[in-house]
Amino acid sequence: MAVEPTGKEDQMREIRLFQLEEDGTPTRWDADTRQTLVVRRGMVWVTVPDVLRDFWLRENDRFDLAPHSTIWVSGIGGSEIAIAEERPARVQTGSRLRMLFRGR
Repeated sequence: MAVEPTGKEDQMREIRLFQLEEDGTPTRWDADTRQTLVVRRGMVWVTVPDVLRDFWLRENDRFDLAPHSTIWVSGIGGSEIAIAEERPARVQTGSRLRMLFRGR
């Protein structure tokens, strides 16, 4: 199976889902690339170090994270968040194809 180039910069979006199980217990999140946090369920509070105010987010609210940033995230009542980031598709596809050809 051959992979044909499209002539444009292909992107693939990686989405990770998290459930915040303990009310009010903050969890540290370090973003190595540009990412977007989306509240899927419940209410979430975000603290950014060195920013004087916190951010309260409801279902479907978004919060953009800059590369190399850190936030603290906490939720109420089993809140769920998704964190998405863009990645070049051809880099991932190439490494997956190499693994297929090696039999792994």
